[in-house]
Amino acid sequence: MLYCQLTLDPEAQLERWRPVLRIFLKILSVCYAIGFLFHIGDLLNLRLDFSTMSPGWKAWVIYLTLFDAIAAIGLWKCARWGIATFLLVALSQLVA
Repeated sequence: MLYCQLTLDPEAQLERWRPVLRIFLKILSVCYAIGFLFHIGDLLNLRLDFSTMSPGWKAWVIYLTLFDAIAAIGLWKCARWGIATFLLVALSQLVA
């Protein structure tokens, strides 16, 4: 019985999982928006001492601030560029 309900049509599979993917992207967007707020706190010396950081670390914090905001907006809109920005930021955080 269960085999009869499964379809091999990729479009049908995509349509079935689309609402779940949208919810996941919204949750991920909120996480990146919170990260953006943390980095704003870093820039304002609320969390880390930004004024005494080396130029490399300052550039890193500014990069994360900008791209976390861009990723959060793009993920919230479920845009392809938002997903690409998320992947760029996630990979750069893993490498660093």
